[in-house]
Amino acid sequence: MSKTAFDRLMIFIDGQNLIYACQNFAFQKGKNQKFHYVEEDLETYLINLQKGRRHIQTRFYTAILEPDPERGEKDIERYERQLKRNKTLRTNLKWEVYYKEIKSHPFLCPHCYWKGNEYQVVCGSCGEKIKNVRNKGVDVALATDVLLYGLTDAYDVAILVSGDNDFVPVVKKLKDRKPQLRVEIAQFENAVGYEMRETADKFYPFDKDYTKIGKLF
Repeated sequence: MSKTAFDRLMIFIDGQNLIYACQNFAFQKGKNQKFHYVEEDLETYLINLQKGRRHIQTRFYTAILEPDPERGEKDIERYERQLKRNKTLRTNLKWEVYYKEIKSHPFLCPHCYWKGNEYQVVCGSCGEKIKNVRNKGVDVALATDVLLYGLTDAYDVAILVSGDNDFVPVVKKLKDRKPQLRVEIAQFENAVGYEMRETADKFYPFDKDYTKIGKLF
């Protein structure tokens, strides 16, 4: 740990991973439950987890699904809401926001595809055509920044809001090069891989403190 009076804290939020974790947490509370985290409350909670830290910056990483012409105006509205939300995070909360626009592609039946036919899979319940979202680049950007800012001595403590085991090699490499740095994890209990828990210096589960970061309804 740094010997300065206040350890410099940077927060890295994996937006997609956090959304999925919130959905899973709400489902455990009840099939019709939903949980929405509040960005301001989440940041305040993370900053105050430990005393003696000086918050430097919060960085947010997410993907935005481009509008699907087949879904009409509602999908365009969803897309515009996401853009507006990212702008609000930048202007109101002063977060650094990285986002990548991604496209959805038809999910093809693999058996038909092997036979040379492209048959899009359709949901047997609602009849909607199933599409596959290829989310590439966001995790790479987050991992790169955690490593880069750590190696350039931009922080003493990093809190990573994600439970994705894909970040384990990055955390290990960083701690090999800079053993004095702390990399901590904050996420819901069931959304964190075992290897991630073992690699991080500390794990903060949201489960018991969920009322401090959002609302269940």
